[in-house]
Amino acid sequence: MFGDEGLSENGLRATFLAPMPWFSELSVQALQPTNSTVFTDAHRSLAYLMKWNNLWDLSESLTFEFGSSVLTHSAHDHSSNEENKTSMYGADFTFKWRPLKNGNASSFMWSTEFIHKDRSGTNNLKNSGLTTFVRHQLNRRWFTQLQYEHLGIGQNLGKDLNAYTGLIAFVPTEFSAVRLQYDSIHDGEPKPNKRVMLQLNISIGAHPAHMY
Repeated sequence: MFGDEGLSENGLRATFLAPMPWFSELSVQALQPTNSTVFTDAHRSLAYLMKWNNLWDLSESLTFEFGSSVLTHSAHDHSSNEENKTSMYGADFTFKWRPLKNGNASSFMWSTEFIHKDRSGTNNLKNSGLTTFVRHQLNRRWFTQLQYEHLGIGQNLGKDLNAYTGLIAFVPTEFSAVRLQYDSIHDGEPKPNKRVMLQLNISIGAHPAHMY
């Protein structure tokens, strides 16, 4: 949806923490559009992004987070005399469960995100995608995760565009982790692209952030 590099534009952001009985934060950004996957061309006009994030404590062990976002951009193309527009809408939610007792050895997380992209003008494009994953902490050192991704929701693309991922991770210390991951990627070819990855992560330097 955003290309290989993601949405990493230069810009300014302002955030507002609403006076609600739960955590509610509104973020507004003005960006210089350079991402050709999202925007038709690089223009001098700015793109605008708004993100609203909310978090509720459902119990002492369970939290629910919901967010919504909107991205808009409009610029006039003098060569074709057309108005190039990009609109993107997103919604996401996350459940996190961690017991008060023995919380460092047991946890569960379910997260899902939906994004719709609508681009019009010299290069028309509409697309929608969804990703969802569940992560289960088996004990203090072992984690498992399953993930599913689908591109082209509600569209007749004539091909299967989705991916399945499974992984198991061993975390011996706060500064290191070993992860074994398997991917089955269906990108419209007759046979899916299957991939196995073994990854070692090591942190060197300042103590990493705590897991809240």
